[in-house]
Amino acid sequence: MRFPFQHYYLQNWDIEHVRSQISKDIQGKDRENWAITQLEYFTGIKWSVENKDKILLAIESINEEERSFCEKLITITSSSKVEDAVFYEVYEKLKVYFKENEQFEAVDGIGNLVLLDDGTNRMYKNAFFPVKRKHIIQKEKQGVYIPLCTRNVFLKAYSQKLGEVMFWNTNDSEDYQTEIYRLLKP
Repeated sequence: MRFPFQHYYLQNWDIEHVRSQISKDIQGKDRENWAITQLEYFTGIKWSVENKDKILLAIESINEEERSFCEKLITITSSSKVEDAVFYEVYEKLKVYFKENEQFEAVDGIGNLVLLDDGTNRMYKNAFFPVKRKHIIQKEKQGVYIPLCTRNVFLKAYSQKLGEVMFWNTNDSEDYQTEIYRLLKP
């Protein structure tokens, strides 16, 4: 499949980091949006006031660790002003849970970059790899054009070792970069 350049010219595009850059300072409404994105990942339910009871019910059926995260995330979504300590406590715990606290060599290297339409890219600010993965798969199901290589990265199609499908690590990045070089070789 070749890249359809009409999509490139008709839409706005961003270069996206597969594994998030060093965490940015998330403030104000962005904290609530970040918490909602994480809640949607854990519960599988689109956030809305009408769905709050469904979300609370879904939280009861997940494991204890994830339930604890979700309870803290709901606190963040419910507060008009979230204390820094409360927010960063859950942020750091999720960072460990999603293994994004581990050493990662080339955050800005080609093996950690993909192309995404700006709407998809900007809807899940500072999300962790599995959250991004879920959103990208959902967008593609809705008919949003996701470039084939971007899709393959989030499906880990280039990774030689598939032991951890929900985490993006240095080996995945190197395998992706090797594939790029292989394809561009004369």
